[in-house]
Amino acid sequence: MKEIQYTGVWWLPEAPDNKVSGSLSIVYGDGIFLTLSESFNKDNDTDNELKAFNPTIILGKSINNTEITLYNCYEIVPYLDSIGMPTKLYCETAFIGVHFPKEEDIKFIDLTFKCTYLDDWLKIAAVELEDVSKDETIVKFKNPKPIKVNIDDFTIVFKSKFQLGGLFEAKEDQFLNIEEIKVYPKKSIIIRPSNERHFTDFLKMISHLLRFISLGLNYPVYLQEIKGISEVKREKVGKKTYRIDPIQIFHNVAKFHQEFISLNEVDFLFTCKDIKDSLEKILQNWFKNSKLFERVYNAYFEMFYNKQVSLEHKFLGLIKALEIYHDYKRKVNDSNSFNVLSEDKWNKVKNEIVKLINNMLSKNEANILITNLDCLNRFALQEKLKYLLNNCLGKHSKELNEVIDEFITDENEFIKKVVMIGNMLSDSANENILYDKPIKKNELANVVLNLKRLLEICILRDLGFSFDMIKNIYSKRSVKNLKRQLKEMEAELMNDPNMFRKS
Repeated sequence: MKEIQYTGVWWLPEAPDNKVSGSLSIVYGDGIFLTLSESFNKDNDTDNELKAFNPTIILGKSINNTEITLYNCYEIVPYLDSIGMPTKLYCETAFIGVHFPKEEDIKFIDLTFKCTYLDDWLKIAAVELEDVSKDETIVKFKNPKPIKVNIDDFTIVFKSKFQLGGLFEAKEDQFLNIEEIKVYPKKSIIIRPSNERHFTDFLKMISHLLRFISLGLNYPVYLQEIKGISEVKREKVGKKTYRIDPIQIFHNVAKFHQEFISLNEVDFLFTCKDIKDSLEKILQNWFKNSKLFERVYNAYFEMFYNKQVSLEHKFLGLIKALEIYHDYKRKVNDSNSFNVLSEDKWNKVKNEIVKLINNMLSKNEANILITNLDCLNRFALQEKLKYLLNNCLGKHSKELNEVIDEFITDENEFIKKVVMIGNMLSDSANENILYDKPIKKNELANVVLNLKRLLEICILRDLGFSFDMIKNIYSKRSVKNLKRQLKEMEAELMNDPNMFRKS
């Protein structure tokens, strides 16, 4: 995306008479930066100049009279008059077309946003062909009704419609020879609270929705565009009529790192069309689970959004996510929690072990061991994986093996391999440890892929997906696509011809 610039004057809300000239630059993949000709604090004493200058709000007006509010600003280049260097600030959010003098004023009654690949996920509009006669065909672009779902006191609207381009560009006195009609899909997501809410409340909703779409597409998506409706822009245009101009919002554009590609539908887990009938219930579960399994989701989505994560760290991240998921599930479903022994029984055993350690070791050595004793009362990785496979896949394991290429056909062998890789990574500093069969890169990639799919199935089950829905999702995957995914993973193992790198 090209750079967007606004040149004008800028000031702090508490000092409206102290205006400074400067330029605002909005660059996707880089950030929102305000460069000022001089600092707002230039007349302050030397001690104050050394303090961090991080204004919550900066107001501005461009040369064409556009009002601008900058929110959460941080000085990255301090003003140094001795060398004539201008000050520069990084801004988290820019509101174009409005002034919010105070942080508590940043409220909206409606927020509309778009993200990358929304067209791929929101496939609810349809094109219909109707043969009227031998020489005539009618093409209909059917815009569906917006899909509305309720999450707490918010209503989320998924909107999709067609827009024609280039159809009426010819002049009236010209013969209209249409060789091509361009059809643009206009898709967006609208968030409407029951009462006006602060901008940060909307951001939480947007963050959860972006992750949900990313899960569905099995690919990272990024925020592209936000427009908000605020009461501060309400303007009376008649006796009983009002107009509210939308506010253009740019937020965290530095995180936008994406080259657009054509996504392969066989890689998708689900689209809006696939879950249309149960979308509200699934989304309600997603928002609820996003709080319960926050650390699980964080580990899962790190693989999507952090391109620098190596295959080994993907493995470790997935193991961490599965272990956290296991601990929660076991605590809910098992009266013994996720510990091997109950708390009372473990305390008795622990006291006896502490006595033995204190009698045999020095105080320093004993303290080190006693600090880590609680680890003994937790299930080992192999037990956690066995529990997940039995409880999350259970009797459906055989059915899933029939539709998922090269999935977990031998539970014990898979667990053994995962534990061995985990030990190899954790023992990488010990060069004396030997293993009978070192794991090759394609084997590691296959294990990572299956760990990812196991976690996905766990997540989908908790969202309300039936096993029939899950089987349908993975039955779309072919051996060819599996090998393509494995090759993509292998490509990340740079300069490693035979085995995976040690951390």
